[in-house]
This record gives sequence, structure tokens and C-alpha cells, in this order.
Amino acid sequence: MKKHIFIPYSNLNIGGVPTKIIDIVNMLEKTHPDTAVHILLQKGHYADQRLLIQNPNASVIDFSFPFPVGRKLFYILWLWCHIFCLRPVAVLTFLSPYALPTLLIKNILFWIPFRVIVSEDHYTRTMIKRMVAPRLQTIAIRFLYPRADAVICPTKAIQRQLTLLCKLPKNKASVVFNWTKLADTSMSKTKRVWDIIHIGRLVNSKHPLRVAEIMSHYVTTHPNTKCAIVGEGEETPHIIEFIHNHHLEKHIHVYPATSNTSLYLRQAKTFLFLPEKQTEGFPIVLLEAMACGVIIVTERFRGGDEILTDNLNACVAPLSGVTPSLIQKAITNPYDIQNYARSYVEKNCSSQNIHQYICALDNTYVW
Repeated sequence: MKKHIFIPYSNLNIGGVPTKIIDIVNMLEKTHPDTAVHILLQKGHYADQRLLIQNPNASVIDFSFPFPVGRKLFYILWLWCHIFCLRPVAVLTFLSPYALPTLLIKNILFWIPFRVIVSEDHYTRTMIKRMVAPRLQTIAIRFLYPRADAVICPTKAIQRQLTLLCKLPKNKASVVFNWTKLADTSMSKTKRVWDIIHIGRLVNSKHPLRVAEIMSHYVTTHPNTKCAIVGEGEETPHIIEFIHNHHLEKHIHVYPATSNTSLYLRQAKTFLFLPEKQTEGFPIVLLEAMACGVIIVTERFRGGDEILTDNLNACVAPLSGVTPSLIQKAITNPYDIQNYARSYVEKNCSSQNIHQYICALDNTYVW
């Protein structure tokens, strides 16, 4: 009987979790060439990143629901039907909206053995407050997460919070740093056009207007420089309006979101990052920047110190401590930081980390 692995999630749009899903699916072609992998999307659409999937044994299955209400409930029932009919050997779930229904059906269908791996990529206690029925979800996490076969977190800080929240056994929760495939490729020399770049979702929680303001202050003190903001979101019109009102069109350029971040990163000197301190895990784009020789300039955030060290592989400032002078310091003294950042990512945040997910999916697999 053919083996199946399921990965339920919302979408494959540009973002950290979709990137991880695609990387894991592509790696499964090498480690499990006879296993069918199914990505079960609640809100999938054909304009997403599914074309990046190279595993011929992988399929993307989009949930279709024509009614305006009840979509989440019927998606859960749809997912349960797939588990009951195809009986996967493992299900990899990202975040509680997909982990909890899977763990629940695992306990209901106790006679059907399959592994459930939870990847918790954000600070659960904070994120849960923004979700539907936060108290009910908190109770469910405390009861069901300890029943997972493995729980994987990208930082020790997330692991500690989750362990306190649901009293996970020590052998259940592990830390696997996020990764970037750019760490596995050689870095060609390119002209660094932009002094400052920012890449990410342009939504209020990511502080893109503050990014634009810091760029504008830098341009004022260094008028012959250029900056770039790459991304899309609800704040895009406000950023464009800010640039127009301050006559910065020649200095700050806005580009649409792209999965090919290296196209921009290889042309930048510094990456400006203003984290959402309460929920941010460790964004993959920071690792991509480090792999491309771009110096991270960021405010300190929880879990960030597990990878970023000030004046060693990044420039880390306290809250509201990012200034034009700090950015200029990073630009004028780049070489040691660039080299150490690149070597750190190669050693600790390369695609080898994917194998730890695959080991969790199939405890008989050894790499």
C-alpha cells in the first residue's frame, strides 16, 4: 500500500511557513521517493508558490467551499475525511489552527496509527489572543499538544514558552533553527546599489512606516544614497504616500513581493528589521540576508540573541535604538560581520536542518 504524508495549511503565499513547507516537500523526494505528499490548503489559489514544488510525488489539494460561512468547520471535516480515507503515515502541522484538529482526530481514530508533528513557529501564548476562541484553543493546546509525536520550534524562547503553556515532556519539544537554501549556494560579487533594504509583509505589525521614516532620516544625512522596500500589504499605499510627501522618490524605491529575495539582497548593504516583539519567531528573510552578505540592523527581540550577536554577525540595537549613525557604522565596517554572518548561516541554518523535520515525520529514517 502506498504511503502518504499530509501537510495541512492555509496557503502557499510568499512567507516563512510556506517556504518551509515547500523546502520540506522537495527534500522528501530524495529521502522518501516512494511516498506521496499531499498539501491540503484551506485558502489556496493557483497564483501562489506551488510552482516551486519539484517533488513529482507531491500534490496540492485546494479545499473548495462555496458558502460565505462555515468554511473553517468544513475544512476540518474535509481534512478528517482525507485522514480517514488515505490513512497517512504522518501529518506535519504548522500552528494551532491546523495542529489541534489533527491531534483531535488522531485521538478519535486511535486504531489508525499515524504520527503528528507540530511546528510552532510563533509565540503561542501571544498569537492565541488574536485567534478565534482563544480560551478554548488554549485549553485544547494544553490537552492535545503533549499527545503529539514531536513538537518543533525555531528558537529556544518559543520552546520555553510553549513548554510552560502546555507542560510538554522534554523528549517531545525540540529546537530546529529556520534555514535558507541560499546558505548552500556560492555568493557571487555584485554591486551593492542600496544602502538599506527591507523585505517583508507591509502590514502595521511589521512597522513598515517606521522603516520608511528611518530610511528618510538616513537619506537626509547621506543624500547620495538609495534604499529599497520590497513587499506588499495594507500599508503599501501609506508608504508610497509618505515617500511622495517627503519627495523621496529618487531615494526610496518600493518593489512588489517576490520569492526570489536574493535578487534584491545581493544588491544591498544593510537589512533594516523592526520586529514585532511579542510574536516574531525568527524570520527566514534575516537568514537569507546574512547568507547574501547583507548586514542585519535590528532592534533586539526575544529569541533573536540565539542567532544574532551584536558586532559579530549583526548590528543589534535596544528598543528605538536604530539610528542613521548605526546604519552608517554597519556600512563602513562590513567585512568581518559579513563573513561571520555567512559562515554562521552555513553552519547552523542551512538546508541540513530540513532532515530533522523528516526524522520527526518518520522515526525509522536516519540521515
